[in-house]
Amino acid sequence: MTDKTEKDTDILERVRTLCDEAEDYWQDNYKMGKDDRQFVTIDKEQWSEKDRKSREAANIPTLTFNVLRTYCKQQINSARLNRQQIKAEPVDDIADPAVAKIFNGLLRDTEITSGADNAYDAAVEGVVYGGIGFVRIHVDYVSPDSFQQEPKILTIHNPDSVFLDPLSKELDGSDARYVVIKTWLPRADIIDQYGEDAVSDFDDSTQNSDWLNHADKTVCVAEMFELQRKSKTLYLLVDGTTTYDEPKDPSLIENQRESYEEKCWWYKLTGSKVLENREFIVPMIPIIPVYGDVTWDGEKRYVYSMVHFAKDPQKLYNFWKSSEAQQILEGLRKQYLISVEASRDLTEWANPNNYQVLRYNQINDESNLPLAPPQQLPALTALNGILNAADGAKQSIEQILNMQPAAMGSDERGLSGKAIGMLQQRADVSHFHITDNLNKSLAQVGRVLIGIYQKAYSVQMVKRITGEDNKTERVQINAPAPMQQDGKQIDGIIDGILNNLTVGRYDIRMSTGPSFISQRQENKQALTELLQFVPQIGQVAPDLLLKAFDDGNMLEDIVERIKKSLDPRLTQEGEGDSQVQAVVQQYQQQMQQLQQALQQAQAQVEDKNAERQAKFEIEKLKAETTLAVAQINNVAKAELEELKGAINLILQHMQPPEEWLDTNSQNQSPPPEQQFHEEPPPGGFFTPEEAQQQMPDQQMLGQQAQQQNNAPNDGQFGIDAQNMAVDEQNSELDGFQGISEQ
Repeated sequence: MTDKTEKDTDILERVRTLCDEAEDYWQDNYKMGKDDRQFVTIDKEQWSEKDRKSREAANIPTLTFNVLRTYCKQQINSARLNRQQIKAEPVDDIADPAVAKIFNGLLRDTEITSGADNAYDAAVEGVVYGGIGFVRIHVDYVSPDSFQQEPKILTIHNPDSVFLDPLSKELDGSDARYVVIKTWLPRADIIDQYGEDAVSDFDDSTQNSDWLNHADKTVCVAEMFELQRKSKTLYLLVDGTTTYDEPKDPSLIENQRESYEEKCWWYKLTGSKVLENREFIVPMIPIIPVYGDVTWDGEKRYVYSMVHFAKDPQKLYNFWKSSEAQQILEGLRKQYLISVEASRDLTEWANPNNYQVLRYNQINDESNLPLAPPQQLPALTALNGILNAADGAKQSIEQILNMQPAAMGSDERGLSGKAIGMLQQRADVSHFHITDNLNKSLAQVGRVLIGIYQKAYSVQMVKRITGEDNKTERVQINAPAPMQQDGKQIDGIIDGILNNLTVGRYDIRMSTGPSFISQRQENKQALTELLQFVPQIGQVAPDLLLKAFDDGNMLEDIVERIKKSLDPRLTQEGEGDSQVQAVVQQYQQQMQQLQQALQQAQAQVEDKNAERQAKFEIEKLKAETTLAVAQINNVAKAELEELKGAINLILQHMQPPEEWLDTNSQNQSPPPEQQFHEEPPPGGFFTPEEAQQQMPDQQMLGQQAQQQNNAPNDGQFGIDAQNMAVDEQNSELDGFQGISEQ
């Protein structure tokens, strides 16, 4: 036996041991998750096989109203609408923000070219339905004739095939030491690729039964990623660099300590042979878990799906809805009460509901006596109770999931917008652990990808990056370049290298929100509304506005043409930025001045309206006073003294406040003394009879017409009607007028 054979044997033994340990640890959680997933996703799985067969044999409905699937889809689609974005940020003094921007472009480009959305969606579905999902990062050569490697994000559709290190406790799996993936492949395919030795134990039915399936002629192929540590001495050199290789010149060593070097090794094997093994490009496990609801009981870990605790209410809801259908069906059947003698030798009474005409024996053959006819029995039903029980079961589902109907798009007309938002927020918070755990896992995806970029893109090359607007550009990386150009500092230069990806530490931050397309649509609407109030924006930055409305057609050419016609100070970088800011500040000051002028104009308009209203009130008072005078002139002399006393009393109650009098006394003369003249004015006061005797007929008609036109309305009595007589009384009533003016 060669050394290689002995090594392969050791590898096989170690992988089998680790795989068995992981399978034993995850067995209960995977079984529970599989039951939950099948309960929601597979038809007729919400009834046990025993109950379904017994009910079908008795013609009892076994209906399934899969309410849980609707709630699951809501959570899954919510994650699709709010995509997570992986962003790199510089950590130490060697890292550069410009390089971080390059990393962000590489991350987005890898996600787009790999179809990472499919991998993320599959992981979320695994969490919602079964409690756990996985995302895989694979590194391969760009083409068969190339030595350039690039990463891809792959989808794991079957989370039950992945067995993570049982000692891993972090939600992103960053502390895992190994992971195993099992896949069942046809025996013939393995022989074609790796030869007969790869399945040499297939013919022996007693060997490796867990790795062989003789019925399906398939063989289990396992992949294992394992972190391996090797103790080494780490040296700190005088120039600040570190190395594991001891320098030949001891004077170059500033410090040293015992450390370790870590590598990630990848194995691919069957139950009888190691097919491939090599070092992974970075010392990190490229299989990242996404957890659902994780609960620890001591050292025992339970991973629950979103629907696990709502399965019993779902079963109860199906039972009551099936019972409702059964009761309705029974209510449609007619039952009869009939004697044995009346139904003797008549086959239709075995199943009366199949016949339209029913016969019965009217006379007893033995006694020749008439028999009672059949009687239809009333339908017995408990439909109301069943309906209430079904509604209660459905409410139990909503309470357990804490996702109310208002949060699922039901009738919301009776609720305010704030109440609807609170219900939706409550539903989101109830299952926020799914989104939060996904963010943690995708952050680990970003860390692994950045490590791969720093190893795979270590030489000078041109790479494509993708911006947040999904537009691509080509950038140079690891290219020698001067630190300055035209007296300006160049961004992204580290140790004379442009966009050096191989140095520096970068961390990952996650941001959750709508996609760039949704943000762009919102920005368009906001800019459209802003232009209506600030049209100067179109004069200062028309090229930027066109970029905001760019749909990828001909607007780029239009933007470039407009730039040529603009003031160069508005489009220059560096010093031009301060000039642009100055122009913007100038326009902002002009806008503030315009707003102040508008406020002053509005105040003046309000003053004009008040003045106009006062003039209107004065004219109205004059007209009403004229009517009051005409009325007083027709009052009998005997009633005048009573009227004077009433007016005097009213005017006493209408005295203005003392502070008014003090203020007005500075600019006005004191009011005239009040005098009441007993004598009537020239012409006198007449009774209606005297007036008719002394007036000519024509004058009498004119006065009657004037009285009809000036007759007061119903509202001109009391204080208002008496005050109307102030301005236009005759000379005998000047005293009242003076009081009114006061």
